[in-house]
Amino acid sequence: MSFYIDVIVPLPIDTIFTYRINKSEYGFLKKGARVIVPFGNSKLITGIVCKIHNETPSLYNPKEIEYVIDEVPIVNENQLEFFKWMSNYYMCSIGQVIKNAIPSLLLLKSESEMVLNYNTRLEKLNFSAESKVVIDQLEKNKKISFNELTNLVGKKNVNKTINELSKKSIIKLNNEIYDYFKSKKLTRIFFSKSFSNNDLNKINDKLIKK
Repeated sequence: MSFYIDVIVPLPIDTIFTYRINKSEYGFLKKGARVIVPFGNSKLITGIVCKIHNETPSLYNPKEIEYVIDEVPIVNENQLEFFKWMSNYYMCSIGQVIKNAIPSLLLLKSESEMVLNYNTRLEKLNFSAESKVVIDQLEKNKKISFNELTNLVGKKNVNKTINELSKKSIIKLNNEIYDYFKSKKLTRIFFSKSFSNNDLNKINDKLIKK
């Protein structure tokens, strides 16, 4: 028997994605828990589990999740239903609702960058060995990506480390991070009077030559 989960990713798209999990994960994973999943060719993103099942997708072969963040869900089933209602009522994707409803530090992705919060005094706080390594790295390089942090402390420690640093207000998200999907900008030219097609072709030829 195969085991799967459906995952909501915090992006402005309507699709809910199915991923493969193992029997052990199937035994303890619950709706509303966060998981790290591969997205696209080489990206990782945090998603929210919305369904646990044994239904093999017919259109594609699901990828395996990277790892489980939460044993205890951060979103309960009533909240999930409320997010679905909001998505329908406001005619937006449930991924967009999730993105706006849950703090950014709980929904990190590959290129998410964290920086030190210099308003917090470090010398009066105690840290785990992993957190000290991250702080040292941030003091040297000013910022660290989620991928770099994972490589630095290991998959098993990454969530614990982020939680410790964020609860003590040591790190914050770098505001320069942008979404996967960016708005497209178009340049338009408006004329103050009407032109014939022949006149417009002449104007276009002059612009090209310049």
